[in-house]
Amino acid sequence: MRVGPTGRPFGFDLTSRFYHLELPLPSPEELSGMHESEHNLYPLAAIGVRAADLTSVFVPPEEDERDCERFIEASFGRGGRFIVVHPGAGKPQNVWPGPKYAKAASILGDRYGVGIVATGGPMDADALDAFLEACGHRPAVLPCPSIGFLGALIKRSELALCNDTGIMHIAGAVGARCVAVFGPTDPRRWKPVNATVAAVRAKDGKIESVEVDEVVAAAAALLGGR
Repeated sequence: MRVGPTGRPFGFDLTSRFYHLELPLPSPEELSGMHESEHNLYPLAAIGVRAADLTSVFVPPEEDERDCERFIEASFGRGGRFIVVHPGAGKPQNVWPGPKYAKAASILGDRYGVGIVATGGPMDADALDAFLEACGHRPAVLPCPSIGFLGALIKRSELALCNDTGIMHIAGAVGARCVAVFGPTDPRRWKPVNATVAAVRAKDGKIESVEVDEVVAAAAALLGGR
């Protein structure tokens, strides 16, 4: 049996000929108030498959956990404490300015006595460079880590700072504390439902409008008395 969601909302009916059972998608009205996790699971409800828990889960491989601990010890000493900063994103409009990331990281680093690890992928080069240039002290840098290593690193961190991008979902899935900066997209729809992830959104939809003190306050609320 080939079962899958209909393509009709996107203007084609190939799915009706390919699938034995074509499953519905939500109407635009339903979708406007629906989290993406619900959106992705919506077709399955038509065949009685339902999920009440929408939290995501990712378990890093043990090898990556070990490699991560070696990296932490080499960078900060055994049991070192740090925050992860991922200043890039796949879409330019989702990138909070590098100097603001640098200021927020500096404040949190001084306040909580933690080191900084900066990460980035191939699409993040400009954003990562802007962040590093604005840093008073160069943080440890991890360009293009594997997904498993990144998951282990964020899981082990005190906090992750990032934009509305894939790193946010990894942080939520490993149960890490994370502050995600949002611009044009709506966190009610796109932020992981995991309670450890907090969103700070620009009121005008422009991510550069988010202030440093807003991000620091959200981080402090997650870190509490740590």
